[in-house]
Amino acid sequence: MQAQALGAGLVALGLIPALRFFSSLAPAVHVLAGILTALLATTEVLIGGPNPSNLVFLAVTPIAALFAGGKAAGLSWLLITWLVVGALLVAERLGWIPSCSADIANDALGIPVVIGMVFGFAYAFDRLQARLAGALEEAR
Repeated sequence: MQAQALGAGLVALGLIPALRFFSSLAPAVHVLAGILTALLATTEVLIGGPNPSNLVFLAVTPIAALFAGGKAAGLSWLLITWLVVGALLVAERLGWIPSCSADIANDALGIPVVIGMVFGFAYAFDRLQARLAGALEEAR
């Protein structure tokens, strides 16, 4: 739990220096999404292996990238997140990382599907918000 709080603080504190360094939002979004993904994946390994209730938190990365960096950033981080989840599950299966007490090998596609669904809802919200903002501008 301390590692997650420390990581969240580092990501939040890293936003301002990243924006100053890159002077553009797009590269900063990708760097911070990478840090967040690495933090969450490392936490999964340190707490005893991939756990379904914790893996779902990886959905935060593509959603944050979608809202901060746009459609392309969100979709690219969704694919990267799926790859990270797959790598964690394969590493657990091969015995490279500890195995979680919950048996997720029987439903290995469940977590990526849930992450995709959560991202889909966020994507639909983002598109709807953009459409409504455009309609509001036209009405003025």
